[in-house]
Amino acid sequence: MASLYDLFDPSQQPAVPRGQQDAIHALHHALDRGRHEIGDIAETADILNTSVARQSRRMFDAHVERAQSLLKDYGSLVDIVRDAQAQQRIGQDFTEYVRDAWQRAVLTLDTLRKRGDIFLEHEAQGCPPVLAYDYEVVVDGKDLDRPCNYALLRIVPPEGVEILPWKRPYMVIDPRAGHGPGIGGFKTDSQVGVALRDGHPVYFVSFRRMPEKGQKLADVTRAEAGFVREIIRRHPEAPKPVVVGNCQGGWATLLLAATHPGLTGPVVINGAPVATWAGQVGVNPMRYNGGVFGGTWIPMFLSDLGGGIFDGAHLVQNFELLNPSRTLFRKYVDLYEKIDEGDDKFLEFETWWGGLLPPGRGRDPLDRGATFRGQLPREKRGAPRTWPAGRSQADPRTDHRVCEPRRQHHATAAGTQLDR
Repeated sequence: MASLYDLFDPSQQPAVPRGQQDAIHALHHALDRGRHEIGDIAETADILNTSVARQSRRMFDAHVERAQSLLKDYGSLVDIVRDAQAQQRIGQDFTEYVRDAWQRAVLTLDTLRKRGDIFLEHEAQGCPPVLAYDYEVVVDGKDLDRPCNYALLRIVPPEGVEILPWKRPYMVIDPRAGHGPGIGGFKTDSQVGVALRDGHPVYFVSFRRMPEKGQKLADVTRAEAGFVREIIRRHPEAPKPVVVGNCQGGWATLLLAATHPGLTGPVVINGAPVATWAGQVGVNPMRYNGGVFGGTWIPMFLSDLGGGIFDGAHLVQNFELLNPSRTLFRKYVDLYEKIDEGDDKFLEFETWWGGLLPPGRGRDPLDRGATFRGQLPREKRGAPRTWPAGRSQADPRTDHRVCEPRRQHHATAAGTQLDR
């Protein structure tokens, strides 16, 4: 009687030639990959079909609601015309309506003319920060060992605002995703303004129009880490600074915190989804763009077409295409309806929205992939980060080395481009 162990002994089994084994293994591997690929395609198709169905339903419901509202308004208009005709003032009302419409049209066109003049002036100035506050340049990234187009600005508190040295400083990182800097402090009711009113020292991370030659994402992260160390050096009595990142600046903040653990205080991320598929199916269409349209090859291709420069207008267009009716029509209708309330808010926002910058130069596939894989090159632990013409010194609170930068104070009245 055969032993059970002999039946399952590999050495007693019929031998299969190695070449056939490899072929069978490759066949099984190809079949597994094919099954997984078919499953992924089916799942993607199901998600897209669900998205199209829900989006179509939302569009249909919105148009039905608008049609009902239009019929209701039309009924009200008929009643108003009937009353005016009964009181024999329909001609007077029509004349007043034409005069009001003409005046609003003239004021709206004049506001658009102002926007054009502001755009040309802002472009001629190199798209400076649209901050509503004066500021001083503390550290300029172009003077670092690894140059970049970023700079650390100290917000000068306005008259009547007292800054308490023991309060935690704030460092606001503005997004570099097609627009120029300043959205975090372009009016008093902003992140910068709220922190100043509460007595916190506030610093702003700005950037110039064009990146430095050979600039990489890792260079920007190192520069922002140096900015944090300089803030810590300037405020020895205060806790570590809060770093606030807006939109793309939120991802930069996460890179800063991940590559320099323990350096910062709390980090605040605004409008920077970490999950690639964040949002709701059929409600947030931008979540599909990366997968449906091909991922990172598109900006790389456009960068090649631009002679190594990727135009930030492409990124701004993504936002505008989320709601084309708002971009092309409703925004100007709102301006026309409320033009008697002034155009300051419209011009303030359009100054920032129309300041388009190239977010990158050339190809940087290593850093682009590392952004999502967390593989940014890190400096050797304990190695000093040197600033130009500076001396390094140990900071006992962070166990890092900080350096005293070469100070350049350029007090500027930011926002003067709006004083028209």
